[in-house]
Amino acid sequence: MTIGACKTAGNYVLSRMLPLFHMRFPATQLRLVIKDSNSIERMLVEREVDLAFVDAKPSLASVCSELWLRDRICIVCGADNLLAQQPISTALLSQQVWYLDESATVSRVRAIQLLHGCGIVPSQNITMTTLGAIKRATATGYGVSVLPYMAIDAELARADLVELSVPGWDFERNYWMICRADETLSPACCNFREFASDNCGTLQHLC
Repeated sequence: MTIGACKTAGNYVLSRMLPLFHMRFPATQLRLVIKDSNSIERMLVEREVDLAFVDAKPSLASVCSELWLRDRICIVCGADNLLAQQPISTALLSQQVWYLDESATVSRVRAIQLLHGCGIVPSQNITMTTLGAIKRATATGYGVSVLPYMAIDAELARADLVELSVPGWDFERNYWMICRADETLSPACCNFREFASDNCGTLQHLC
């Protein structure tokens, strides 16, 4: 069974769920493919993955979707950044260097839209292709980033990163479980679909 996932869901939720699932169903061979949501949706339609988890609700009639989990979006800086110790304004944030995901992703487009909606217009940005790189860059204390909570819960707990309180900023991101509308799921996929829904409670700090 091949599971497709967007980067955040794949790296920070499903990578932890698959071992738990395999403990229960050891005869099931598993493969996890992690790419951006648009690529994963295309792979599902082309039958390269059997079941998928994305952060953008599909618009194609050939794809069925159901809401899987919600996660809040955070603006963060490193613990040594002066922003962590002073009042925050949208003007001040606009002047910062922002670490952003690669330009073609849904995550980046959505992040820019949310920032602009709050009056934050980044004047400088550095693009990186993985959330791990963005987190490490932000933790240096130079620059800021906008990241999903489930990708940074460990860093916040260790105080490597600090979540900033920004006026008007209160956003969530939805994640969707998707499958092909024109075929019945295999027994293995049905098992995983149920497991993925039920075990958000087991990984509550992520969901």
